[in-house]
Amino acid sequence: MATATRTATGNFLGHCTGGCGTVKTAEKFVKHSCGAWIVGYKPIKARMTETECGARCTSSIGPVCDCKCGGENHSKDHR
Repeated sequence: MATATRTATGNFLGHCTGGCGTVKTAEKFVKHSCGAWIVGYKPIKARMTETECGARCTSSIGPVCDCKCGGENHSKDHR
């Protein structure tokens, strides 16, 4: 089965300087909802596979997505 790797457009993982942990954002150089800056941006890299999207994807704190969603649902629990 072939897979395609791509960068999920406009999706980044960063770290909140206010101690909130990993957060997902569509833009760089923004503040988190707590008012602290988000730093250490990494683009989400998506490798589309036939694997169903689940908690492993939505709760991830790493920048690599290996499932059907192509990065759309990756780390969505960290907004």
